[in-house]
Parts: sequence; C-alpha cells; structure tokens
Amino acid sequence: AELGVVFTTIVLITGPLWGKIAWGAWWVWEPRLTLTLLLWFIYVGYFILRGATENPERGKRFGAILGIVGAVDIPLIHMSVNWFRSQHPEAVVLRPDGPRAAPE
Repeated sequence: AELGVVFTTIVLITGPLWGKIAWGAWWVWEPRLTLTLLLWFIYVGYFILRGATENPERGKRFGAILGIVGAVDIPLIHMSVNWFRSQHPEAVVLRPDGPRAAPE
C-alpha cells in the first residue's frame, strides 16, 4: 500500500503537468482520472483507518475491507479505457483484438 500511494501520487502530480500542455487543462473529470483519484483516496484512507482504531486487530480488519474496495477499483480504471471515450487515447497495445500500429 505504501508503494501504491507513492506511485499514484506521482501519477496524479505528473499527469496534469503534461495534460495542461497537451489538452489545455490541468484536470478534467473524466472516468479514468476520477477513478485514479478515488484509488488515491482509498490508499490514504487505508492508512488513516489502520491508525485510527485502538485495537490493532480491528484496524487490520477494517483495512482489509477497504483494501478489497481498492482492489475492485483497479480493474475499473483499466477497463475505463475501453468503456468510456474521453480525452485519453484508446488502448493501442492491450486491445481485445490484438495490438495495432499507430495511424500515420
């Protein structure tokens, strides 16, 4: 979870840096970005929840439940590439019908 919050933070900081240049906006509320932000909140909430309980076993149980919710969010982020058309490009390499070359 520690590495997850670090890498998700890096994504959420560096993405808007080039997104502003590419699309003219720091942030857009599209499904892929919103689900990634939700994943970051789940990671942060996991650490807060683990530390907020007086009983360590209870904190571990609550953390495990929140971890399952976070695990469900990860495939949703991946599948949002195919389910929702947005500013982000469609999948090129991991396509259901196989990889394809970029259009020239």
